[in-house]
Amino acid sequence: MIALPRGPWRPRDALGSRRSIRGVGEGDAVGGHARVLAFDMDGTLFDTEGVKLASFRDAFAPLCANEEQLGQVDAYNTAHRGIPRAEKFQHILTDILGQPPRLQDEVDARYAHLLEQRLGQCPPIAGLAEFIAAVAAVRYVVSSAPEAEIHRMLTGHGLDAAFHGVFGRRWTKTQALGEICARHRDEHVVFFGDAPADRDAARQAGVAFIAVNPNAALKAQVQDSIADYTYLDQDTLAALLASAA
Repeated sequence: MIALPRGPWRPRDALGSRRSIRGVGEGDAVGGHARVLAFDMDGTLFDTEGVKLASFRDAFAPLCANEEQLGQVDAYNTAHRGIPRAEKFQHILTDILGQPPRLQDEVDARYAHLLEQRLGQCPPIAGLAEFIAAVAAVRYVVSSAPEAEIHRMLTGHGLDAAFHGVFGRRWTKTQALGEICARHRDEHVVFFGDAPADRDAARQAGVAFIAVNPNAALKAQVQDSIADYTYLDQDTLAALLASAA
């Protein structure tokens, strides 16, 4: 499901998904005339969560002394989705595994190799193509992934022409959203994401936010706002999007 603010709205302002977890909208621009849209990549544009979690775990496996350590690595990564991977690598090496920071390049190379092998099997989030076709907007990708990885995913699924710009790990998400706002000073900007770091970036940049299939950590953080939103089931939302095409 996706949650939209109560009150008048148009289907062109919503994002549909067939996944079961609801999304939650924040900000008065969501139900209005937003036409500059920014998207996190993993879990928001592409269903990459399972592959990335497994690849992250496998990249650290050779450095873990036992399954308990590997479980700690897995738990830390799961709880810190949306954070730049370099920050997570450093913390895990020094604070969890007690390994020297110089091993970060080795882990990074192993992780990148695993992703190159596996990411091609990850499909776009269900409903994405219909949403792009239905909603006329300037679109950006704002992700902590390397830009080359983002471009490969977009090109591999024929979506590169649908986005006007890509901001990868050279930017923080807050910086990227600030740059987008600077480029479109007279427009509402809305950021779509699925992790607490995405919502934090939106708030810091002063843009509206929609949580798409939020992970458990983000879902818990928005529970206090649930009463402020009206929920639409997927079948209803799909019909509304179709009528707007």
